[in-house]
Amino acid sequence: MKLMERCASQGHEAFDHSISPEPIFDFKSATRACDFVRETFPMLISDRFSALRLALNLATYNYLVSNKPSSLDEVDWFIQRFKNLVGNEMLYARYGVLPTIGFEVESPRKQGNYLTSTYGALFDTLGMPRNKINSGDVSLTLSFPSWEFSPPPSYSSAVQTRILCELIKGGYIPSLVDSSEPIDIINNLDEKLVSLHINFGQPKPDLNREDLNIFIFVSAFTLSFTSAERLIHRMAVPLFKANKNGIPLAAGESGYRLEVKSLEVRDKDTYRLFYEIQLVAAALFAYIDNSYPFLAQEWSIVRRSIERALKGQEFPRLTDRNRIDQHLENSPFKSEVRDILNNCSRAVSLILRS
Repeated sequence: MKLMERCASQGHEAFDHSISPEPIFDFKSATRACDFVRETFPMLISDRFSALRLALNLATYNYLVSNKPSSLDEVDWFIQRFKNLVGNEMLYARYGVLPTIGFEVESPRKQGNYLTSTYGALFDTLGMPRNKINSGDVSLTLSFPSWEFSPPPSYSSAVQTRILCELIKGGYIPSLVDSSEPIDIINNLDEKLVSLHINFGQPKPDLNREDLNIFIFVSAFTLSFTSAERLIHRMAVPLFKANKNGIPLAAGESGYRLEVKSLEVRDKDTYRLFYEIQLVAAALFAYIDNSYPFLAQEWSIVRRSIERALKGQEFPRLTDRNRIDQHLENSPFKSEVRDILNNCSRAVSLILRS
């Protein structure tokens, strides 16, 4: 039973949902945060690590404006906590087995009195690149009242989840404090859920959009990590696309990307999604590219398992909202496919460590 229904059954006429705090725009602290990160990790000056710099800048900025540390030692203690994140990103960059990963997320909170220029100035300072929607073009701003975040690609999904976490922590991607139910988010936060696209650097430019392996990969993650409400909003849009201009194969270089659409930012499972989807994508690309045979074998295993889970599934038409909701919530399909993807990601992780 959903939260709103549960409250109603207990005799409550309404539930006062708490929305995450309004964002803070402190440009002096933003500059200080970038200076602290630059001095602590001078090896990250390369554009290859622009996503990692952004993650650290955001984390340090949120720490400065929330905790108001009284000494430089406190800030240094905070930044040192990210040594493992820095080390892993540099390690993954050296070996290049995992595809680079990035994301696009659209904030549903109406900006209100916050002008596009205010958002732009802060995130320009922190190192968040602008995309077409955030370019400053007045006509585009009127067409797209939300702010869209498109961080640079990274070698490790942990960097992307840190960026996402800090955007949520700072209130730039708002959330309901007391519920992750899709219908509550729609009713109390905005008219739509928080849209999420995840991008991967492709192993080769001529990736076939009709490849059944890609369709199975995208469908498995979409159906097992996306709510019925989000799928209905996306019913006329392709689940993915492969194109040339976008996230590169190696961060900081030109290349091609695979964009997985129809995902959402809703609860803590989003962080699990980032971790697992990059590892499974490594197995998928190894299979398509005929490289890394141990990884390719893992994709063969997971594909057969997903096909078995899909067999006999009769998904209702996307226009039938109630039937989709009931099917995804009550069918064992969602948990079964999540287990399959989890097992594959664990196997890939073990292979990479061996």
